[in-house]
Order: sequence, then C-alpha cells, then structure tokens
Amino acid sequence: MPRKYILNDIIIEDSIYLIGICSVLDNFNLVYKLNKQLNLNFVRSKKDIDLPKEKAYYSHFIAKNKSKEIIYDFFSNKFKKISSPDKLNKLDLFNYHFSKEVYLLKEYKEADYFLKSTDQKYHQKIINSIRNIPQISIIYNVNSNEIKNKENLIFN
Repeated sequence: MPRKYILNDIIIEDSIYLIGICSVLDNFNLVYKLNKQLNLNFVRSKKDIDLPKEKAYYSHFIAKNKSKEIIYDFFSNKFKKISSPDKLNKLDLFNYHFSKEVYLLKEYKEADYFLKSTDQKYHQKIINSIRNIPQISIIYNVNSNEIKNKENLIFN
C-alpha cells in the first residue's frame, strides 16, 4: 500500500522582495519595457501560475541575472473569470455571461502585477528605475509579512 505524506507547514524564505505595480499596459508590453529599463531578459514561463481551487491562471515571466545569481519573477495579480449561467435558454432576453475578477494576492487587489526577487541590495534601485516608465501609475514595496496566502508565491 502506498504511503501518503502530508506537508502541514509551508515555509517561505524571508528573503523574498516584492514590488507591486499598477499599469495600463498588458503584460507583454510591460515586460518589454521592464527588460529595457532594468537591462534584464524576462521570458514567458513554460507554465502560467495555476490556482485550481479558483480555476484561475496568472501570466508568469522569469529573468535570471547570471552574474549575481538572482532570479526575478514577474506575474499578474488579476484574472478575469467569465462564467455563463448553468442552463441556457435561447429565448431568454437576459441570458448573458458573468465576469468576476480573481486575485492571486487578495490583500493587494489594487496591484495589477508583481515583481518578485531575492535581491535586497538592488531592491530600491529597481523601484527607482521602474518609476521612469511613464505607463506605470503606482509602484510600491510590498511587505511580505502582510501576505496571508504565501503559498501562492511558490511557482516551481
């Protein structure tokens, strides 16, 4: 009989540095601008961030700084879930689809995207560089201790 192991506590390093970003740009355009501004090479991850419980998918991009061995993750915070009524009646005048926004980090609903890194030394410099992108309306440092569902930040 196979054994079943249960992981009770998820431990996440304290060395996670998150930046919240609000922008009108879609993810590909913003990643392009981040690549130019930060001199990084973000590429689309093979798998999006998947939350099966919510039935939501979030775009995910990765950049690796080989000289400093730092990994950067750029990911969306919002997913628009479109659902239709259970029973469709073609003669019904008000038969339409419903949309609902689902968030990866619910505490930060105002953020459209996040930039996650393990680099404390250049964290403030990254924030200052991103501020030079005109299509970004708000950028701020996120306190990782305030995040309730830290397991959503494990992407591997």
